[in-house]
Amino acid sequence: MHCPKCGTRRVADDRHCTNCGFTFRAEPLIVDPLVGERNVKHISGAVHFSRTAVLAICIALAGFAAGYFTGRSNRAALHDVTTGSRPLDRQTEKGASQPPNFGQTNGRLEGPADVPSDPFAREYKLQRQAMADLREIATSCQSYAVDNNHFPAVGWLNGSSLHWVNATGLSKFLVPDYIRRVPVTDPWGHEYRYAIGADEKSFALICTGSDGILDQVSLPSDHRDTRCFENDIIWVTDGFKQIPKGPQHFCKRHHNVLRQTATGESDS
Repeated sequence: MHCPKCGTRRVADDRHCTNCGFTFRAEPLIVDPLVGERNVKHISGAVHFSRTAVLAICIALAGFAAGYFTGRSNRAALHDVTTGSRPLDRQTEKGASQPPNFGQTNGRLEGPADVPSDPFAREYKLQRQAMADLREIATSCQSYAVDNNHFPAVGWLNGSSLHWVNATGLSKFLVPDYIRRVPVTDPWGHEYRYAIGADEKSFALICTGSDGILDQVSLPSDHRDTRCFENDIIWVTDGFKQIPKGPQHFCKRHHNVLRQTATGESDS
């Protein structure tokens, strides 16, 4: 550094010019072995620079995090759409598709707008709704039995013989104390069936599936998983005895039109 008044070279730490006596400002100095003495910026300026740099880094990190989580959310939403509402996009075999998780949705369909246009997705949703209805009716029957020591005495079943009655007959036993309204028809428009054991200590409920045809001559002795949209769904006293599980098919001839629509096939 040189004296601004006379140009004489300043010696480190000198407060006055050795030639003209000019008083130098009190600024910290460092000595660089290559370029000699030079001023150092004020500490306040250095602190300001550090704060600005930290703020800029924080903003950059926040922007990166926001972009990452937004992209992840969008990918999750896309996954839900492709796996939840379009089963054909994840077909596992010809004429079958991977079902949604039964039991997650217990609400009933209220109108055509709620029914998916994809035949496979529609059938899965109707199966899920039928299971929710059977569970709701069974729970109200169990509550009735707690108070009355027997299940509603409508219809009968004795060993392998079944006498099914429409679920309409349950209303006088269950409404309004145990259920607000007994679901009478399944999502396909067929009536639910009910039967009670001879000792009135057991009961059965059945949904006849998408075709409305009763498949059962007798109740299954053990638990069964079904693979066809037309198969019966059965509840016996404490839980489901026969339910749809895994990829489902359109198995019967009179439902081929739905299968062909879903898979793009044609008769040949």
